[in-house]
Amino acid sequence: MLTRRVSKPPAGLREKLGITEAEDWLHLLALHVTDDTPYALEDRWISLTTVPMAKQVDFHAHSANEWLLEHVPYTDAALSIRAASADDLAQRHLVVSADAPILQLERVTRLGAALVTAVTLSFPPGHQIVSSAGSA
Repeated sequence: MLTRRVSKPPAGLREKLGITEAEDWLHLLALHVTDDTPYALEDRWISLTTVPMAKQVDFHAHSANEWLLEHVPYTDAALSIRAASADDLAQRHLVVSADAPILQLERVTRLGAALVTAVTLSFPPGHQIVSSAGSA
């Protein structure tokens, strides 16, 4: 866990999510590592209106994603995958050069009409997502 704070999402995110009122959300910035190597940078916003108990959770002990999956149902998720240039945060935490190409996954989950979470996961150059389906 790099940072944890309660604040209002920035204007750009509020616009993207369709939030008209500037309510408080829990903002988490976390770095995932594998073998002491940065694997993913997680920039997550959790709605404290929909998930007020998140304010009390120790996300050092449980990742936000795992905790949300175990404790908060969702009915809808939107996912986008894109290539991006590394911003200052990605450069610093993923240890990549300025404007290095990174992979970003952006996901917004809802419970009915209520927002649950908005997360951006940034991965360093060379990251691959491999999926295999079992045969019938």
